[in-house]
Formats: sequence, C-alpha cells, structure tokens
Amino acid sequence: MDIVMGLIGLGLIAFFAFNATRFFGEHLSGRMNLQDLRLHGKSHRTLQQNERDSLAEFAKGLGYLGTMAPSYEPLTDEVYRLKGEGKVVRYSMSGANSETTTIDGVPVEIPYTLREVLLAQDNEAEVVLAKGHALVLSLNGYAIALLDSTQPAT
Repeated sequence: MDIVMGLIGLGLIAFFAFNATRFFGEHLSGRMNLQDLRLHGKSHRTLQQNERDSLAEFAKGLGYLGTMAPSYEPLTDEVYRLKGEGKVVRYSMSGANSETTTIDGVPVEIPYTLREVLLAQDNEAEVVLAKGHALVLSLNGYAIALLDSTQPAT
C-alpha cells in the first residue's frame, strides 16, 4: 500500500513539475521575444494622439481591477509590426486562472473589441510596447476602437 501511495505521489509531483516547466518556459520565451522586439525591432511609424487617447480610455475602464489590470501606458511612441501565429494559452491551477495571448511569440494585450479578429495563423498587427507586453493598435485590418466599436484600419 505504501508503494502505491508513493507512486501516486510521485506521479502528481511529476505532473505539477511538467506544467510549471511548460508555463515558465512559455513565459520566458515571450519575455525574450518582447525584449528582442524592443532592442532590435524597427519602428514602422509613430503613435498618433487619437490612439494614445483610446489606450488611456481603455486603461480607465480597467481601473476597477486595481493592480491586476494590465498596463495600457505605452513606453515610447514607436509603433512596430508583428506578423505571425496568434496563440491564447490558458492555465488553471487550484482555481487560479491565467491567460497569455501572443502574436509571433510576443506577449500582447488585445482590447476586447479586437479579440474576435485574432487568427490562429497569418495575423498582422501594429503594436506599441508597454511594460511586460505589447499593446495591439490594429489587428488584421481592424484598428482599436476609438471609444466605441471596432473600425476598419486606414
């Protein structure tokens, strides 16, 4: 009986170790891709004032989350292009849920008005860098909502 319980315990430890390794591996990879974009990426254009205002409005709307709200404050006015696979990774352990969205391996924060246009393959996004992630300004031809709903990008 002790051997069976020991094997069950060992199996549970292996399961949690595997999931933790996968979670932290994905997180580290995303952080490194974001750092590569920050250090070696070429700016596509500069952030416009109406986009800055929209990001500030999204941030105000997330104020009820307190410190759990993602940062919608751009670090610079440089706008970068991302092209590639879109992925939403969800983790759940002991009732705590976590979700990370990436485009081309870079962690991004997508306003809810643009989440429905994220594709599994061939995404084109314009992003601005924030603390710990990139903020999506346009995705697959749709710009961030200027305080209402999604609009075609110009």
